[in-house]
Amino acid sequence: MDINYLFQIFILISVGGIGAVAALKLKVPSGALIGPIVFIGAYQIMFGNIIEKPYWLKLAAQLAVGMFLGTRFTRDFLTDFKKLIKPIAVVCITLTSGAIIIGVILKTYTGWDYITSILATVPGGQAEMAMLSDSVGAQTEKVVLLQLLRNQLALLLMLPMARLFLKYKEKRMTES
Repeated sequence: MDINYLFQIFILISVGGIGAVAALKLKVPSGALIGPIVFIGAYQIMFGNIIEKPYWLKLAAQLAVGMFLGTRFTRDFLTDFKKLIKPIAVVCITLTSGAIIIGVILKTYTGWDYITSILATVPGGQAEMAMLSDSVGAQTEKVVLLQLLRNQLALLLMLPMARLFLKYKEKRMTES
């Protein structure tokens, strides 16, 4: 490893760390993920690429996400999962079908490839979709951007709507 490569890694970690701290301080949902995306993206737009995607960093990120998700599986989860197989199948089929339809529409209007278009529209975690898109050769930056917009719009629109619904429901219960 040469000194230039180490300096690039330092810049990457510094800019990403500042982005994560800033987003967490601002209470941005998924701030530790969104902050580095925004800050590193902005840095690269203004100053050029920090570093080519280091393979070992991608592998480390996939390993970290896999370990984190693996810790969520317990015996209780399996017991609950058996009860939910039919509803889960209906939800998966509905969401997957919707994502494919919207992905095909997106491909038609943008000219993006099918994999990028579908992964950009499928409901799922931003980190997971980013990892998956990178693994299957989709255009990860487009997938991340649309996933980020989808998640933020859902938070901006759905949280106020949920609050209004709960107020309405409470008001109806007090009137009864």
